[in-house]
Amino acid sequence: MAEGIEVEIQDGFAHIQFLDPSKRGDALTKLLDQVGPGLIDVDTRSNPRKTYIVPEGVARDAGLLDEAEPAPETPALPEGTPSDSWTVAQLKEYAAQEEVDLTGAEKKADILAAIQAATPAQE
Repeated sequence: MAEGIEVEIQDGFAHIQFLDPSKRGDALTKLLDQVGPGLIDVDTRSNPRKTYIVPEGVARDAGLLDEAEPAPETPALPEGTPSDSWTVAQLKEYAAQEEVDLTGAEKKADILAAIQAATPAQE
């Protein structure tokens, strides 16, 4: 990963901190180009620095993870169509894989509704 950027993988999500603020603009542009703002969570409470949280695959595609690092195994998504029994993390990962725009969807019900609206009904 680029010097000045710290990335930690937790439960299939990349937690990104910019130790060098000059690296933030380019990296965030790459992330936004990948998924838009709907899949980028910002944590300002658990650390003195802002932590940007995105699905691991998105961070990898944006070039924020070294390819030499073995990717931790991403938990498999449940079978079938997304439902209320899925976790928020699973719904967000599904949305990332299916390129569903989650802009404005912050609550689980909103995320699920956005996925259902963007996914054709399967019979």
